[in-house]
Amino acid sequence: MIWTFLLVAPQIYFERKLQGVNFNYLEFYQTFLKFKWYPEGNFHWLHLWFIPYLFFYNILSIPLSSYLSKKNIRNRLELFFNKDYSIIPIIFLAIVPYTFLATRFETTHDLINDWARHSFFIFFVFIGVLMYKFPIILEQIERKRRLYLRTAFLLILFINIIRWNGWEPFDLWDNWITKPQTYIFIALINLNAWAWVLTSLGYGKKYLNKKSDLLTYCNQAVYPFYILHQTIIVVIGFYVVQTPDNTAFKYVFLLLVCFSICVLIYHLFIRPNNTMRFLFGMKKTKKTGYNKV
Repeated sequence: MIWTFLLVAPQIYFERKLQGVNFNYLEFYQTFLKFKWYPEGNFHWLHLWFIPYLFFYNILSIPLSSYLSKKNIRNRLELFFNKDYSIIPIIFLAIVPYTFLATRFETTHDLINDWARHSFFIFFVFIGVLMYKFPIILEQIERKRRLYLRTAFLLILFINIIRWNGWEPFDLWDNWITKPQTYIFIALINLNAWAWVLTSLGYGKKYLNKKSDLLTYCNQAVYPFYILHQTIIVVIGFYVVQTPDNTAFKYVFLLLVCFSICVLIYHLFIRPNNTMRFLFGMKKTKKTGYNKV
C-alpha cells in the first residue's frame, strides 16, 4: 500500500503539529516507520482503511459467485427474485449481525478486530454480487425507488429527532446494552443506510444508466479521488483553519480549492500516464491523448 507511506503520513504529521508536537517531517517520518499504531504511535492507514477491507470482501465473495452460478441454484433464485420486494428479506437478514455485534465490538479500522464493521460492510458486497448475477433485482429497485426514498427520508428524520432530543438508548440508560430499544435503534440506523443505498441505485439506474463521456470520466476518477482527497484537505486545511476568516468562507474555499487540485492531479498526471494509472488502481490505456472530458 504505497499510498499509506506517501499520502497518509502527511495527514498524521499535520495532525500532530495541530496538537502542538514540534518536529520536522523527517523526524516525524522516522516515528511513522516504527509502525506503532495510531493514536499511541504515528502509523495508520486512515481513509485508506477500506481498501484492504474491500480486497478481502472481494476474495470472500468469489465462492458466493461460484455458488450462484450453479444452474439449479440460479433457477431457484431467479424464481425468488422475480417477486416484488424480494430483496427486502435479504436486507433484513443483513441487518441482524451488525445490530448485535455493534454493541460488543468497537470500530477499529484495523481489519483484524473490526467485527462489527465487517458485519456491516460485507453484506453490501454480497448483495452487490446478487445484483450482478440477477439483474432483475436492479429492475425492481428502479421501480420501487420512490418507496425507498420515502422510507429513507422518514427514517433519517425519525433517527435525528431521537438524537436531537437526547433520546438515544445510550443517553437514557446506564445499562443500555441490556435494553431492546438499543438494538431496535441500531437496526433502524442500519436500515436507513440500506434505504439510501437502494434509493441511490434506483434513481441511478433510472437516470444515469446510459452512455456518457462525462459519466465515464467521473467513474474512472472516483478511485483516484478517494485516494487523494483527504490528504489534500488536511494539508490545505491545516493552514486555512488558522486564518481569521469566517467559517463559511473557509468551508467554500476548502471545497473549491481541494476539488480543483484533485481534478488537476487526476487529469494532468494520473489519467494520461499508465504508470500512475496502475498505482491508482486504474486499467491501462493505449490512448496517449485525451480530447474528451
